[in-house]
Amino acid sequence: MDHPWGYRNKAQPMTGQSGQTVIAGLHAMGTHCLIELSDCPVQHLRINETILKAKEAIAKLYMPVYDEKKRRGRVRTIVARVSLLTEEVQLTLVLAEDHFPEAQAFVQAIRKSLPYVVSINMNVQDQHTPLVFGAKTRLLWGKEKIEEALGHERYELSPRAFFQLNPIQTVRLYELVEEAAGLTGKESVVDAYAGVGTIALWLAPHAREVRGIESVPEAVKDAESNIRRSGYKHVHITLGRAEKIMQRWAKSGYKPDVVVVDPRRSGLKVSMIQAILTIKPRRLVYVSCNPSTLAKNAQALFKRGYTLSWVRLVDMFPQTAQTIHISILLLMRC
Repeated sequence: MDHPWGYRNKAQPMTGQSGQTVIAGLHAMGTHCLIELSDCPVQHLRINETILKAKEAIAKLYMPVYDEKKRRGRVRTIVARVSLLTEEVQLTLVLAEDHFPEAQAFVQAIRKSLPYVVSINMNVQDQHTPLVFGAKTRLLWGKEKIEEALGHERYELSPRAFFQLNPIQTVRLYELVEEAAGLTGKESVVDAYAGVGTIALWLAPHAREVRGIESVPEAVKDAESNIRRSGYKHVHITLGRAEKIMQRWAKSGYKPDVVVVDPRRSGLKVSMIQAILTIKPRRLVYVSCNPSTLAKNAQALFKRGYTLSWVRLVDMFPQTAQTIHISILLLMRC
């Protein structure tokens, strides 16, 4: 990157209490000790400003922050996302209960101090889980979605929808995914973790058919909207778990030429590996943010006829040790 600072378009710090002060940050590695992050140089300036003002509003309104050990309190996480296209910000408070009597006052405080925040939401995560979001999201004020761009395509993003954290480097990542897919215009492609449809739409000009799978209902709605706006008639999105949908397609006789997977750091579940081995794509493009789980998953696929063709790296998160790996696994025998 030419300017490897301020690139991160989203942050989701957890809230806590230090004495009488509301803090927001991340857990120290391997612990549940919350470390305050008052300013992060790899985050977009408006993300840092939004988190600061949200903390101030939470404190001023005496909103109880969540205590993970005691499992008491209400405000769990502040989620802020900025569009590099419009520089508009989407703000979501994740609460431990579906009760927000301070909602109107909170919205007024944010609108008064941050005119570029155009979407304010609440999400309810009432389970004891490391997952940030719960299933229920409600718009408190403003736009339901913000808009972002990758290359020539534009995408609508709702609060829970996944989108790459560094849009500038994402273009380079998707160029490599396109190269890895090796498309000629005749292939059928599955994007197994489709999100809002970014990879599916990136590959669409080069494929005969693209099928996306996504488990988050809001993201599916975003993807459907993005597909309609693109004008592509050969791109479709299905709601559900990738492993279940792929097993169902395999039973119906569908056999894609290429499957693209972009899982979480935990890698592919055993059930997903089995689904891949059932549907048997001749080419698997594996986008990984964790080389250890990539290696583990690759070993399982090697035993069933796949071989590693090449691996490329993208520095998606400058100033950190994290890289993204793009791998091609080819089916050599059934």
